[in-house]
Amino acid sequence: MASIDSDSTVCVNVKHDDKLSETEGAYVQVAVLYTSVTGQRRLRCHNLSLNCCSQMPDLFRSCELDVLVNFFAKQAIRSCLSTNPKHVREHIINEVAQILASIARTVLTRLRPVSLSCPSV
Repeated sequence: MASIDSDSTVCVNVKHDDKLSETEGAYVQVAVLYTSVTGQRRLRCHNLSLNCCSQMPDLFRSCELDVLVNFFAKQAIRSCLSTNPKHVREHIINEVAQILASIARTVLTRLRPVSLSCPSV
């Protein structure tokens, strides 16, 4: 990362294999070491406190669609550098289909009957 400015974003996929507590939540801390334009070395720490949930409807309610789309787009661009774009497209379609199926199983079945549809690809 040679240059980060106010318009730059960093996308990180974090995986945790142990159980998380709803009462304690989860904490993420990231430290960025950089050199300012005046040549000073600086350390910037970012702290994030996240709520945890055990119910899928709570998870779906708190998801931000623009963040997910941004994540999938960046993942696709990175994958296109080493993989056939057709395979990347299929991977994204499968990921989105799994998300929609999960929503249909956990959220929509508890509500009134609704059909879940998405545009053809």
